[in-house]
Amino acid sequence: MYQKLLLALMALGLPVQALPAAQAPAEAPQASAPRLVIGIHIDQLQEEYLRWFMEGFGQDGFRTLLENGQVYRQAGYEMAEKDNASVTASLLTGCPPSQHGIVSGERFDRKAERLVSILEDPAWLGNYTREKFSPKALKVTTVSDELKSACSESKVFSIGAAPEPCIISAGKKADGVFWIDTRDGAWCTSTYYRDMPRWLEFLNMQNSRSSRLDRSWTPKYEASRYRYIPWQEASSVFFRNLGSPGFREKPADYRHTPMANADVCDFAMQLLVNERLGQDEFPDLLNLHLDAGCVTSSAPKAAVEIQDLYFRMDEDLGRLLKEVDTRIGLDKTLIYLTGTGQCVWPLSQDDQTESFWPERGATLLNLYLTALYGESHWVLGQTDSQIWLNRELIRSCGIDYGEICRKAADFMAEMDGIRQVFTAPDLIGGRTRDKYVENSFRKDCSGDLVYLVETGRNIQWESYPQYNRQLRYAQMHTLLVFYGAGITAAEISDEVSVFDLAPTLCRLLYIRPPTACQGKWLDIQAK
Repeated sequence: MYQKLLLALMALGLPVQALPAAQAPAEAPQASAPRLVIGIHIDQLQEEYLRWFMEGFGQDGFRTLLENGQVYRQAGYEMAEKDNASVTASLLTGCPPSQHGIVSGERFDRKAERLVSILEDPAWLGNYTREKFSPKALKVTTVSDELKSACSESKVFSIGAAPEPCIISAGKKADGVFWIDTRDGAWCTSTYYRDMPRWLEFLNMQNSRSSRLDRSWTPKYEASRYRYIPWQEASSVFFRNLGSPGFREKPADYRHTPMANADVCDFAMQLLVNERLGQDEFPDLLNLHLDAGCVTSSAPKAAVEIQDLYFRMDEDLGRLLKEVDTRIGLDKTLIYLTGTGQCVWPLSQDDQTESFWPERGATLLNLYLTALYGESHWVLGQTDSQIWLNRELIRSCGIDYGEICRKAADFMAEMDGIRQVFTAPDLIGGRTRDKYVENSFRKDCSGDLVYLVETGRNIQWESYPQYNRQLRYAQMHTLLVFYGAGITAAEISDEVSVFDLAPTLCRLLYIRPPTACQGKWLDIQAK
């Protein structure tokens, strides 16, 4: 085009000096995305424990992250239900459960009339497990999905002791998702993802159930080290034999021990080597899921046990950070750490603590509806925060759905221990004026009634004692830490949201945010 214009001017006898020289297009700036992003998600992380135990930590784990990273002390959950699955999904999608679909780790199956995993999917088989899971319940994309869409050469892996957070954080396009099978302790996956790597099959053959589960948990360090919990009672030695009959009946308890955390970190280091993560110009993503919760919700945890769990986790993280620095370089690796769910507190042993019994509440509600509409099976099931009504029966009897929900809610609101009750029609219509409850509700899997129990009550079950706990609403925030990749140390006290992690990661990776992302990106300062 420029040459044609020049010839035309010359033919007319016009001076060509007046024509500005053609400029070469400017070079696009080179993106400096980290070679590897490692997400460390710790279920039931207690931020105050990190502060209390700082003097007891080593130099390479939590201390490195908290003293040299950019630390946000108040990342708000902004949802009523805050378990591992729902929070993990919100972190990696940037939106609440009402949009991403993971309202909790379990959903109620109306046909079977029981709770099942939110990810249960009979269309896919388990690999080294009988469990059948897929990410089908996720209704939006995750950071992992957007990274794979932007760069197919990038590799995405997610590992942990339990399946739900691993699958949720990995999304639908991951290269591999692995968790520990509770039946025999093997690393397992779903056939939804690619086949089990050969090196992992060999690892499973080396590590039998007995080598993983038949172990004991006792204090690892000198008794003098366990002194950092304020007002703690005299230190006492604890002993948990994971090979005892009690644990063999409940092998899932192993997932909540520091040994499981150590196994996850060891596996992460093998993944770095065998899958060559962070070894090329295409950014990779590795999500780790650790646990800081109770082994059993019915037994109070001693001060020594709590500290031992955190000290061991600190040591495991230190080993992992050293391995990353050696193989990839911390300057080329972005690491973030965050909590994924409020702490599950054991039952209070105080005689003054009142209890709420969900099963008894559901039975009373069914009796009330029977008095109104005739004897039948009106209540299908319940949790300690939701009630599922028999919708098919309601339709077949010609009863107005909104009316029966309102009457049921009015009745439940009079029960001792219930603070507030919401109906599904009101939540769907946005008429509750409670943003957190609305954020945790989704019409295709939530109950017909959502209720809040008074703070401080003991939740007690006759049929499911493993769900017994004391209800506390104190933990409304978690910690969010960014470290490595040239990030400068800083501590920010301003409140942010768990929804802000996803857009921040996407900005640092130069990719689009997830499809329903509503968070804002955080201003991460780097050298």
